Amino acid sequence: MGRYAVAIVFLLLAVCSVKGASNGSCVKLLLPEADLVNKFLINNCTKCTNPLFKGIPRPLQVIKCQPKLVQEKRFGPAYDFYQVEAPSSACEHPPPVETTEHHHHMKEILPETTIERMGPVDLPDPSQGLNQFLEDSDASLRLELCKKSKMSFYVGFPDSCKQLGSPYGRLEAPVKSGARSKSKSFFLAWIQAAGLICIYLSGYWFIILSLSGNAVLLNLLLGVYTLEQLKDVSFSLHAVLLSVREYVEATKPDRWSRANIPRRSGCRFWKGSA
Repeated sequence: MGRYAVAIVFLLLAVCSVKGASNGSCVKLLLPEADLVNKFLINNCTKCTNPLFKGIPRPLQVIKCQPKLVQEKRFGPAYDFYQVEAPSSACEHPPPVETTEHHHHMKEILPETTIERMGPVDLPDPSQGLNQFLEDSDASLRLELCKKSKMSFYVGFPDSCKQLGSPYGRLEAPVKSGARSKSKSFFLAWIQAAGLICIYLSGYWFIILSLSGNAVLLNLLLGVYTLEQLKDVSFSLHAVLLSVREYVEATKPDRWSRANIPRRSGCRFWKGSA
């Protein structure tokens, strides 16, 4: 398909070169710079913006490019066309498609963003004032709007969009990735979530213990617990701890006795006997 399209374009170019010298009525395959088209878009299409540039909305502008048909062989440029201005890789790849970002809920815990592909950036129909503006400007140029699945573009000769196909053949628009990949963002999000859970649990137990201590103190002040009762409880706990200590010292083996602990450089090391 690409070979036949290029052959048709070259045939039109040959016919144009023969007829153009005689009567000048041949449609143009080679286009001038896009200054007049951009002037019309700025002055007459105020609502037309370029969504490919993030941040401040920019007016819709076009640039002049030449096709790069990638088939079995590489064909040279056969015609000029106007495509929407892109942030990078101008005239090397199709312009990126328009995208819309959808932020999910619970952004602090799971900051995942879904990117929806809206499609190629639309160009206004040249028959709605652009061609008349070019005629009034003595440009002797009429543009035809071609809409493909990858992009929309202007050409200077009519009834040729079906034969042309995509100016870039099988080339795709460059895919731009974010600052962090999805897996890394997902991993960091779960680490952040785990940290927040630990902080929440620590605060919860701190509050519970504080309330328990305050409740005991309040009961003591109100006279529910007497000071003698609290002393009895503390003495009982002390006796239990002493019994546990005596049991541990009685059951530990002799080879772990403190007599076999050497002193080296101010540090103590446990050493078993042979």
